[in-house]
Amino acid sequence: MKKMIEQDSSPKSATGTLYSKYKPVILACIAFLLPAFLVSTVIYQRYQVVITDKKHQAYEALSTAFERMQHTISYGHSAAKTLSFFIDDNGRVNNFDSIIILMPYNWYRAE
Repeated sequence: MKKMIEQDSSPKSATGTLYSKYKPVILACIAFLLPAFLVSTVIYQRYQVVITDKKHQAYEALSTAFERMQHTISYGHSAAKTLSFFIDDNGRVNNFDSIIILMPYNWYRAE
C-alpha cells in the first residue's frame, strides 16, 4: 500500500506537464481557429450565392436578348414575305399603293 501512495505522490508525468505548460496556447489557437473556420465557411457560402446570382442574371439577359433577336428576325421575315407578294416574276412592283391605303393611317405616316 505504501508503494501506491508513493506512486501517487510522485511528480506529474511529462505529458501532464506539457499540457499544463501549453494550455493557454492551445486554448488561444482553438479560440482563434474555430471562429475563423466558421467565418470563412459563411464567406465562402455567400460567395457561392453571389456567383450563382450573377450567372442567373447573365442567363436572363442572354435569354432576353435571344428572344428580342428572334422577334426582330421574325418581323423582318414577315415584312420580306409581304413585300414579295407585290413583286412579280419580272421584278416589277404591282399594286403597292393599294395596300398602303388599306392600312391604318398612323402606321405608315411618318411624323
